[in-house]
Amino acid sequence: MRYTIDKRIADARENQMRRVVDKLEKNIKIKVVEPLEDVLEDPNEEMWTHIREIEAEGQKKTSALLEHELGAFACSEEDTTKRLNELHKRIRRIMNETIKKHVASLYDHIMKLFTQKFQYDDGLPRKWTKDLNIEELYSQCKEEVSSVIHLFAINRLDEAHDQLTYKDDVPAELVLLSQREASQLKKRFTQTSDAMFTTARSEQERNSVATQIPAFMIILLLIFGFDEIIWILSNPALFMLALCISAVFGFLWYFELLYLVTPIFNIALRTSIDNVQNILNSASSNEAPKEKTE
Repeated sequence: MRYTIDKRIADARENQMRRVVDKLEKNIKIKVVEPLEDVLEDPNEEMWTHIREIEAEGQKKTSALLEHELGAFACSEEDTTKRLNELHKRIRRIMNETIKKHVASLYDHIMKLFTQKFQYDDGLPRKWTKDLNIEELYSQCKEEVSSVIHLFAINRLDEAHDQLTYKDDVPAELVLLSQREASQLKKRFTQTSDAMFTTARSEQERNSVATQIPAFMIILLLIFGFDEIIWILSNPALFMLALCISAVFGFLWYFELLYLVTPIFNIALRTSIDNVQNILNSASSNEAPKEKTE
């Protein structure tokens, strides 16, 4: 009878302690997993150092909470140490799973990083003006993002593995990306980034052509519009209207806001060209029946 009672008490006690450990899962997520994901989303050369700091801090906080909970069970020092070691192993396992999950979708992450660096400027879409050195910007962004692949190649959770490279005899369980996988990932990234670079350069050339007025057009405008210019200058109402319009365009040009009105002028230009073509087509169609009549 005593043996049966002691066994049931021990089983109940074990189940309750397991529940206590399971309740720590939420704390592990808040104190370990979420900070870890933040570091993985924004990698840099100090990434693995920050990851090790997160593990140490998470173990410290969750261990203090577990020790407090186990105190109610009057656990021996040996039993408490055993539970703490199990908790530390669980934290390490969860961290490894989180890192591997991130590596599995690393291409999407590096493309997101490259897009933020190359196509955005302080959170706003970058303007591909003629003064911007796209080649230099592209090379810088590509080099920074490509280095991320090597950061995730080998698991460096332990500080002793911090200097490991492909040239060393790396244990298989530490390899997150094989040399072939890293090469293929970089090649895939290069193909996509090159296409984005070509698109950006084409956009820059198109903007340069659209904003650049040939000198002969200005001369012809002055010659053929001389009478109209004199008429506007001699009329106070038209002069003030022209001055206001010029001030508005000067304001838009100074603050680089011309792109707001450019689509309107493009539509007006296309409409004018279509109207002229329609007039010419109708004129040519009217001349054709006259020739047949003659």
